[in-house]
Amino acid sequence: MTVQAYRQPSIYEAATTIRIEAKPQSPLSNGGIVINTAPDPSFWNTQLKLLENPSLARQVIVTLNLQKDPAFLEGRPKAASLIH
Repeated sequence: MTVQAYRQPSIYEAATTIRIEAKPQSPLSNGGIVINTAPDPSFWNTQLKLLENPSLARQVIVTLNLQKDPAFLEGRPKAASLIH
């Protein structure tokens, strides 16, 4: 059993969290007046839509050279279609 366990290919799993934050306003850009406003829901919706962009996914795949990794593309036809 020990020998068989060492013969098995290593399988790795990962998870991530993406933190989206609004850029803080500089007090110098508006004459030293700082206005605290409620969070803007359109900002968050825009950021989420940007993360869903296929161009961004394609850029990440190419930057990380994942298109040459068969384990990444295995069983993921949607990921493969982003490269072409």
